[in-house]
Amino acid sequence: IFVTSGYRSPALNRAVGGVPNSQHLLGQAADIVADLSLLNYDLGRLIIQLSLPFDQLIFEDCYVEYVAGRPQHCCRWIHVSYGPKNRRQVIYNKMKKIKIETILKCQEPSALNLTQKAQKKICEDLRGRRDII
Repeated sequence: IFVTSGYRSPALNRAVGGVPNSQHLLGQAADIVADLSLLNYDLGRLIIQLSLPFDQLIFEDCYVEYVAGRPQHCCRWIHVSYGPKNRRQVIYNKMKKIKIETILKCQEPSALNLTQKAQKKICEDLRGRRDII
């Protein structure tokens, strides 16, 4: 796992377009990316599945890419914060609208290199999302 952003000074936070109340300003947040053996989306799901403590887990710049005709969920990076509240709030940013039937075809465990149980959980999480038609 690589940390691409951690503590930010107010000047740096403004320069990168961070929100004024960013937990980065308090040293309570990090933007992370996975190495090549693990997709960023899978890394975020793993944090949830392992019940690790966090305040916010934000899947940033998410999209669906089709590999060999199968959907693969991708995110450019994961924002994870830890603070006094640890609300376990999960947010998906900028995921393009996709058809739920397409995602549900991903039930085969090899589609995302996850177990069948994990695949099912991802699909269940995506049901009812406003960005999915």
